[in-house]
Amino acid sequence: MLTEPQMEWVLKCFEVCDEFKNAQDWEGLSDQIILFSNVYEWTFFKYYECLPDHLKYQTAISAYSKNGDMVPLVRKCVREALKYRPKNALPEEILSQKEITIYRAGEEPIEKAKYRISWTSDIEVARKFLYVYNYSKYRAKYLYKGVIKTDKIIAYYNEREEHEILQYRNVQNIKLLEEKTE
Repeated sequence: MLTEPQMEWVLKCFEVCDEFKNAQDWEGLSDQIILFSNVYEWTFFKYYECLPDHLKYQTAISAYSKNGDMVPLVRKCVREALKYRPKNALPEEILSQKEITIYRAGEEPIEKAKYRISWTSDIEVARKFLYVYNYSKYRAKYLYKGVIKTDKIIAYYNEREEHEILQYRNVQNIKLLEEKTE
């Protein structure tokens, strides 16, 4: 249940988004959805479907990059974003290959790893997530390696120097490379 100040904030977010929607300023609306997506999932839910297809991709990927796995609806939209991905969304070094090797540090058992969205093309990044990074909800125990066809990659970005690959259910030949012992 929301407190009264929280509800006032949600309504203010809706007012701002409505202004962009009514003006058919889709880029502005996309920016607002990304801005508010970590605060209240409802903003994302209410306005995402209004966007043109090319902005659905950009909005879902940007909101995921900003919030990670914290917003379930954003995860859902990322899983569906491959159908909206522009042809030039991936860098040439990825597009020039038929498949690439990717890695993931995760807490999930190997049979569930292919359902996880975030992977990396850099094994050292995956090792950092296994041994260095320690999030309150995230306790990686395993380091996985897999292969993905490049036409199945939803997105690639490197803003945080993580060489992040977003995918859903398309990693093949997943193998356990390392298991962290406490």
